[in-house]
Amino acid sequence: MLMMAISSLSTGIYASSVVHTTTTEQLGSWFQTIGCIGNERTAKIHLYIQDFIGGPNQTVYEVARASITSTSPTSFGLVEVFDDLMTAGPDLNSEKVGRFQGFYAVSDLNTTAYTISINYYFTSGPGRMNGSTISVFGREPIYAQQRELAVIGGTGMFRFARGYNILSTFAFVVPNEYIILESTIYVTYRDDSTPCI
Repeated sequence: MLMMAISSLSTGIYASSVVHTTTTEQLGSWFQTIGCIGNERTAKIHLYIQDFIGGPNQTVYEVARASITSTSPTSFGLVEVFDDLMTAGPDLNSEKVGRFQGFYAVSDLNTTAYTISINYYFTSGPGRMNGSTISVFGREPIYAQQRELAVIGGTGMFRFARGYNILSTFAFVVPNEYIILESTIYVTYRDDSTPCI
């Protein structure tokens, strides 16, 4: 996520108000079952995070700083919390899927990287997905084109979840302090409701 780093950069360095950093793939269903063995299913979940780092719809807030945060080139020690909208497509008005909630701490003295904890909280989707969560944790070097995080658990439909999450910056709109993140989760979870054939 580029929340703090982009908010602290001068907007004069951007040539246009919208910058796309990844290509759009064919938009289809955001949830796909891609494997099933016994009582375990594997799914690919592809969605977008609407991240407002400033302005009237702000969804990211600073909660703490270290004594060196303001003089550190990486903002070391900064802690922020977020509660972003998740959508099926990159457009803010596309299908609402849930909330992307958590916190991060800038935890690298030499490069801008976060230790991040995320709960993907689903408010729609197939089966028992509504109200379920997928928990993700890891190191996020925010300037990397793709950032890989670990799926460490889940609730509801995603009990016993494991897998990985790829995050990338899809676009940012400088005047609105608005970032769109693209997220693909590959998750294996237990499902006793319907055995695999």
